Amino acid sequence: MDLADDYWRRCIYLQPDHYEALCHLSLLAERNGNHTAAATLKARAARIYQRRQASN
Repeated sequence: MDLADDYWRRCIYLQPDHYEALCHLSLLAERNGNHTAAATLKARAARIYQRRQASN
């Protein structure tokens, strides 16, 4: 686990609905070859994005 991954994980630990952190983590997961985790993080980010759009 690299330093960026650690910081983004801390971010979503403290704020689970942090859209940008989820997006960055999904990109890091893809880069590291963990496609299952990347897909899960993308789906989570998509749900947050949809909630934000619905509330506007």
